[in-house]
Amino acid sequence: MFLCYATIAWLILASTIALCSRSSLGDVSNDPVDVRDEQCQSEDVAAEVPILEGTGQHADDIAGEMEPYFDRLWPIMRSVMGDGVRESHDILSELLPLKRMEIPTGTKVFDWTVPQEWKVREAHIITPRGEKICDIHENNLHLINYSVAFSGKMALQELQEHLHSLPDQPNAIPYITSYYEANWGFCITHSQRQQLEEGEYRVFIDAEHFDGSMTISECVLPGTEGP
Repeated sequence: MFLCYATIAWLILASTIALCSRSSLGDVSNDPVDVRDEQCQSEDVAAEVPILEGTGQHADDIAGEMEPYFDRLWPIMRSVMGDGVRESHDILSELLPLKRMEIPTGTKVFDWTVPQEWKVREAHIITPRGEKICDIHENNLHLINYSVAFSGKMALQELQEHLHSLPDQPNAIPYITSYYEANWGFCITHSQRQQLEEGEYRVFIDAEHFDGSMTISECVLPGTEGP
């Protein structure tokens, strides 16, 4: 059973490493990323746990096994709830026998209410030169998570109010959410933002919010007797 925990742990670690490579290093594609990227993975981490106790497997070997799972999980558009979450759980269920539950929208959970599902089909910006930027099909970080739908034309000054970037990390795409306020916007590298020219921009976001359910999955791993 320890191997199951180790597998999930390394899936999380691989996801963190690859996300670092994609966001902090400014990778703007959904192509698979090598989770052993030297610029992202600390040598100290590998040195601390070269062998996972109870598995007999080297850390790099398990990370390699988890990499294909991350490559499948990364491109999925996920939010608090929706088909993206269910698709992710389908993939994780290949590792553990997950029992799935659905909690309907509007259900009270202490001081929180289960929100609506979110689905996005398309989101991008067309520059004055006709170039498509901030395309979610190139990087799913480009769209504010849980963004509302929008379609319209505007000048750069107005568009800037809906753009998010990190001046201190000019090649990174930030991760922004809008769970508690109906809003739309895009995340972009600061270096690309600084190169935007004056003119008319066309913005298109095909997204919707609707009553559905929140997906929860669980797995009980029985313990073993021992000293």
